[in-house]
Amino acid sequence: MLCRDKKNLLYLISTYLDELKEQKNPWMKKIALQVFIFEGIVRKAFSWDYSPVFLEISKDRLFFNVSQEAERDIRFLANNGFLRNLKLTTSEYDHTICFRTTKEAARAAVNIDSKDRVIIDQLLHCPICKSLWDVQKHGYHFIFSCSNPQCSHRCKSNVTTLEDVSYFCIPYFFNRLTPFEYCPPKDLQAKLELYIAQSPRHNIVGSLEHKVFLTKTKVVIGEWLPFGHNQVATLGYKINSPYVEQNIKFLHQDIASQNQSVVEVPHPLVSIKVYDSDLKSYVDFAAHSKLPEDPEINQVEKFAVHINYTGQVRYALDVLAINNMPQNNIIMDYLPRLLFDVEQSSTVIMNTLLTAYQKKLLDVLFYEKFDNRNKYDFIIAEDIFFDDKEHTFEEKLNILQRDNSCKSEISQITNNIQKIFILDDKNSTLVVGNKGAIFIGHHEKYEFFIADFVFLMSVEVFLEQFFTRLFLLKDDLEQARRLSNFCERNPQELGELQQTISKLRNDAILLEEIWLHLENSVSEFRKKIHKVMVKDTTGVYQKFNFAKKVDILHIRIKELQKTIAGTQKHLEGLSNIADVVNEKQLRHLQESLSRNTKSLEEVTKTNERSNMSLKVLEVIMAGGIAFSIMNQLTGEWHISEGNSFRLLLQKIFDVPGGWLLITLMFWFTMVVVLFWYIKRVQQANSRVLSTQITLNCKYSRKALQKLIVDHKIQIFSSEHDGEKRVVCLSWEDIDDLYWLGNKAKIDICYDKHKLIYVALEITSYNNKISHRKAESLILNKLKKWEVVREDDILQLSS
Repeated sequence: MLCRDKKNLLYLISTYLDELKEQKNPWMKKIALQVFIFEGIVRKAFSWDYSPVFLEISKDRLFFNVSQEAERDIRFLANNGFLRNLKLTTSEYDHTICFRTTKEAARAAVNIDSKDRVIIDQLLHCPICKSLWDVQKHGYHFIFSCSNPQCSHRCKSNVTTLEDVSYFCIPYFFNRLTPFEYCPPKDLQAKLELYIAQSPRHNIVGSLEHKVFLTKTKVVIGEWLPFGHNQVATLGYKINSPYVEQNIKFLHQDIASQNQSVVEVPHPLVSIKVYDSDLKSYVDFAAHSKLPEDPEINQVEKFAVHINYTGQVRYALDVLAINNMPQNNIIMDYLPRLLFDVEQSSTVIMNTLLTAYQKKLLDVLFYEKFDNRNKYDFIIAEDIFFDDKEHTFEEKLNILQRDNSCKSEISQITNNIQKIFILDDKNSTLVVGNKGAIFIGHHEKYEFFIADFVFLMSVEVFLEQFFTRLFLLKDDLEQARRLSNFCERNPQELGELQQTISKLRNDAILLEEIWLHLENSVSEFRKKIHKVMVKDTTGVYQKFNFAKKVDILHIRIKELQKTIAGTQKHLEGLSNIADVVNEKQLRHLQESLSRNTKSLEEVTKTNERSNMSLKVLEVIMAGGIAFSIMNQLTGEWHISEGNSFRLLLQKIFDVPGGWLLITLMFWFTMVVVLFWYIKRVQQANSRVLSTQITLNCKYSRKALQKLIVDHKIQIFSSEHDGEKRVVCLSWEDIDDLYWLGNKAKIDICYDKHKLIYVALEITSYNNKISHRKAESLILNKLKKWEVVREDDILQLSS
């Protein structure tokens, strides 16, 4: 017999899929189901509770409220034939699971409570048009979007909203690992009592069913970062202050200018107090970062931070109270909220101290989103209680192994519980999961093991992300190779290919540097563990098979060198392809320029000869015309009888050489007039009409590509401004009839999203065309080519 929650879950999935009958063989994605489950818990359709986890979805890392009890019941339904599941791999190498119900599920979900049926129906449907909701990811949030195209209603889910709890924590330094003894402040007890007296609250929306309680809880969070001796030395110089008590504050931002006397400092600040450091090896300090919180939330968090040259980064806190619960009665359900809040604060602290080089490495690995990087959580508790009752050690162990409700609460920290280790003193237990672990018992003598275990698991977490990033880089290389196939046919792709190769080469170099840091770190750690195994008196290293796990990890990291080397070879091949294509285009361009140059040279020589001959003919012609006119005046070099100018001309003839001089002057005048007329005609024929229309409108990329293929492109240019790429093309249109007998040259400039402008240049134009007519012709031509639509032109006109 299925319980209420399982029936309601089956009804939710079956109802959602039944209304998608128009789709062929629909499956419901797990991420969408988890969003509906969260909203169902808030609306009391399910009695489960939830806690925040860290998910990577489409290269984004985000906090997500997940119900571990729901995960447990989904596994039960899948194992008992009520649900079918399908596992898919995304293009980013993430895994997603899809579900669909069986006939048994439909029969089991029929008799659910009517109130629950109403709540779930309201949960699945748009309140405006009653159509089915579609769950969509927008940035770091999830949106319910109506599936009806006629309805635009949308609403945001709070599934990615991190709920806060109040807490009071102080730094926790491992006593056996540090050469100094940390002494809490003398007024600690007074501050704790003041905190409790203020009635600290939380903002958790749903109701939580508390079954697991811890005593004297300590939180250890580990991560691996690319450090080395030089980075540790730089960090040491940075955080060591010459002022009182070695206490200094840092700003988690870059100051715009150092040339001013006063700077305005926003919050939050990171306060650091150094306790011990070795400029070559490690540094231990206490840190405090006050992030903005809800006014009703009171959080006192101070970290103990340990960093060493192998890249081990460890944050540790001693939890003295959560909300109004003292350290002897810590509720397990509150710990995930505390952990994720602490992870955020620790990220702020570490990002303040990282060098620009380290941030650059992390940017490449996490796609510039390293603020939400994964960490490994380790909880230390002196004792554990179930349902607030006393149990023997054997009873506690049995509950941990068999009680599903308690296991679900513990899974909020560990995710899936992989194994439970009973340590040699028979009173200490280590619960290990793939995202976290819980140590229960007296931990003092196991501090070396806990530190090494957290480091090992932190490297595992980092290596998982590094491995995925390498495969994503190989996918980017394949896309670049496919792009290279179009370069010869479409010259504009070459610039994009060269820019892509340059970026990929830079990413590959930085990833190789990360790998070198990682390999050196694990090699050092491996040598240390093999020495520790010989001297281990607790036997915990042997029980956990520590040396073998480290050896396997080292082998995995070594094997990554092959992938990196292959990537480098692939990049070299791509670079060679780009060079060959570039050389081929340059050779074609050079040959074309050579042919054009030779042609221009011949034309120039011919024009020079023609111009010289023409000028001689023009002068001779002008002289012939001049002499003919003079002959008409004089009558073939003598004054004819009855000439009206006889008396005047006779006087000129009587002057020796006078008539010859007048003839030559008239010849010169005719040459000047003739040259002036020819130049005027040439200038009239060489006039240019040009117009440019700024469009900034949408265009058909497919039609434009066809246009580029069908026309002989004379000029091509491409400019990159960050992620924006602007392409300009120019060609002569041979359709003289369309341009009313004129010669037309067309320029088009566009980017990925819009057609920026179109320009038209007409030479030797006649009086049949004007600027307005030219603009109309070029816009109609764009519509004829189907580059732009009539709607775009009308919108532009309006």
